[in-house]
Amino acid sequence: MKITGSSPFPPALLEKLSQRDPADPLKILLVHGSHTGGHRSAARSLTQALNELPNVQARELDTLEVSSPKLVNAQKGFFGFVSEKMPFLRRWGFQLALKGSPLASFVGTAVLKAKAALSPQVLQNIQEQQPDLVVSTHSQTNAMLSHWKKAGKLDMPVHSVPTDFMAHAIWAQDRVDHYYVAAEPTRQDLARLGVDPSRISVTGIPISPAFAHQPDETREALSTRLGLDPELPTVLLMGGSLGLQPYEKLIDALEASPYPMQVVAITGRNQEAKARLEEMQGSTRHPLHVQGFVSNGADWMRAADVVVSKPGGLTLSELLALRKPVIVTNPVPGMEEAQVERLAGVAWSAPDVEAMRAQVEQLLSDPAARAEVEHNMDALSRPESSYAVAAQVAEAALDFEMAPQAR
Repeated sequence: MKITGSSPFPPALLEKLSQRDPADPLKILLVHGSHTGGHRSAARSLTQALNELPNVQARELDTLEVSSPKLVNAQKGFFGFVSEKMPFLRRWGFQLALKGSPLASFVGTAVLKAKAALSPQVLQNIQEQQPDLVVSTHSQTNAMLSHWKKAGKLDMPVHSVPTDFMAHAIWAQDRVDHYYVAAEPTRQDLARLGVDPSRISVTGIPISPAFAHQPDETREALSTRLGLDPELPTVLLMGGSLGLQPYEKLIDALEASPYPMQVVAITGRNQEAKARLEEMQGSTRHPLHVQGFVSNGADWMRAADVVVSKPGGLTLSELLALRKPVIVTNPVPGMEEAQVERLAGVAWSAPDVEAMRAQVEQLLSDPAARAEVEHNMDALSRPESSYAVAAQVAEAALDFEMAPQAR
């Protein structure tokens, strides 16, 4: 669905919310606790969609901002060390969690119960805000919220948004009331892990509402506005919010291609990569455009003909919404590797930079290959995902408010 003018929300929901006292808005709290971008992006996208509803007040809570600095630094240090020095351990742990191993569930839940006990500031913050419903966009906060509900410290509904096309055991918590997932296979993951299928809706991962709105601007006008040559095909290199891509290697590989193109590199918060690439500008065969952290990611994606990206769930969902051919590189052991396998045929995978260059050339030169990829994306393209989740969340909060005996 592409939204052109009318409201993306059901009229009956809008009517019920319009009748509320503006001084008593429906309060929804979006909770996550991750130093990477996907969990945060999903929460912010859903917050934006919810706040388009009348008499709804949605807020985001990043647990890292209210937790003990020592606990936050320990979490970042541990995951950074495991990812860099022990990728086999991360892969093994994820595989156990994805299969629903009792060991993985026991250890993961025990660790996160301990984290909940060490995070009284987070619990206090939630209690003070008194939301009508909480939405978790992070598996760790799923477990923490479920623990607090079980202990009687929270009494509102808790809903959850897994932010990848896979769901592992830590997402599956018995005190989470409802899930919103990327696709049917994700629903099957949770059902296999013991979640009642009636508690799962296939909505897509919440992405920016900007992806649901059809712009009037032509591709040529958009390219010109962004400073690109509208006559040249555009290859977009993305590395997520942290800019985790070997940009120079990718660009060097594309330099060997005689196929005409221009290259855009978005480096996110990786300022060192941005500075290095800016030094390359003006000396490459193919025009090179360098951007750091951008707030108009949808524009850059719309302007691209082919995207080379890390396989994060949010980024892939955005590209699927626009039906943009994507080549994934450098998956993190565990979740991202499994995600690449699950999306085979939808997202192409390049094991090295030479394969990446060959795939870029094929997608730029072969209309049949592009058409096949776009066709494969159709079933997973959900540009309206944030609105779909927001509508169900608001309905659930209203239903709970009308049933005080549930408290």
